[in-house]
Amino acid sequence: MRSYLQSAAWHARAATVIPGGAHTASKAPGRVGPLGAYPLYLADACGVHVTDVDGQGYLDWYCGNCAVVLGHQPASAIAPLPSLPSTLEVIVAEQLVEIIPCAEQIRVTKTGSEACAAAVRIARMATGRPKIAIIPSGYHGWHSWCQAVKPEHPGIPAHYGAGVVAFERSLHSIMGVLHDDVAAVMIEPTAYRHADPDGFLASVVALCHARGALCIFDEMITGGRWALAGGQEYFAVVPDLACYGKALANGAPFAFVCGREKLMRHAWAVSGTYGGEQIGMASCLAVLAAHRSQDVIGRIWSAGQRLMGGLSQLAKMNCAPVTIIGYPCRPIMEWVCDDANAVVSLWQQTLADGGILCHPSGWNPSAAHSDADVDRTLTVCGEAFAMVMDAIRRGDVRESLRGTPITSAFVVRCV
Repeated sequence: MRSYLQSAAWHARAATVIPGGAHTASKAPGRVGPLGAYPLYLADACGVHVTDVDGQGYLDWYCGNCAVVLGHQPASAIAPLPSLPSTLEVIVAEQLVEIIPCAEQIRVTKTGSEACAAAVRIARMATGRPKIAIIPSGYHGWHSWCQAVKPEHPGIPAHYGAGVVAFERSLHSIMGVLHDDVAAVMIEPTAYRHADPDGFLASVVALCHARGALCIFDEMITGGRWALAGGQEYFAVVPDLACYGKALANGAPFAFVCGREKLMRHAWAVSGTYGGEQIGMASCLAVLAAHRSQDVIGRIWSAGQRLMGGLSQLAKMNCAPVTIIGYPCRPIMEWVCDDANAVVSLWQQTLADGGILCHPSGWNPSAAHSDADVDRTLTVCGEAFAMVMDAIRRGDVRESLRGTPITSAFVVRCV
């Protein structure tokens, strides 16, 4: 007779930090076998053989919700998609809950778009209200629920827009939309300009609660960059729900929504085959370990400060029509000039010629950027400023381009 004592122990741990004890509902404890008489969590897998946390082996025909057609192929002893919840799911959730102020439980997804959509679903279920308030110029993923309020939303029926209300980034605007049918306000913690004017975020949370709504922070950009726990840590303001991804797994496909247990109990409705996928979770675990062993955030800010200061000085020296705004962890170049798309296109072209790649919407310093890397970048930027300004003065910016100008320069990321 097989014993499942360790499965039971892991289930007890999981239930405190993961709704239902697993990130994929169809293989959650109690869904595919009797509790107490069935393995609940796996420790290893290879080919079509798996081992549970009690050390017992199985021939696997479940095969990751029919996704594993070539057999489990370990990567550093990690099965990419175990057929039952793994202990890694629990360990990652426990560590994230410990780090993030608003988190009592998490639900893992694969992308930030999914995490934001999950937060919306949870908020609507928790409040019984249908609408979500967002800033139309912001970005909370590609899904129809939020894209429906964009000026152009091909492929999305107009009626999707009925579930969203728009506001600008001001308390007056938010107050104007917080009616009884609004479930939540979703907002990025910062508009990327420096400072949180007059305690803006704390006032947003207070307004939401006063009107019976929730506040959701989209921490996709801020998480692991402004601080390990993102804007809510940096600004010391705790939302009801928050969405993370990107930097918390160093680019691996891993994202999640988190919040208080009484809200996250509604996360039963959020489930996918890849909720328990291990590579993203292992990457997250490695990132968290890196933050414990070194000052990752400090190094990001230090590199960004050096870059930001150098860019500002170069822009001033060249009388360039650009302002370096934002935070050192994500400097932004705000060009104000005629034919800005062409100007930014030429800037990007010139940087690439010098071996430097950056996104028009902003720079993303990392802990791996050395002082020498920043200095080399600034040297190329100095040359680029000179070339761009020469082209502007000659009036032949477009003629200096070797290709088609970018269609959207992303020259301003502020609302």
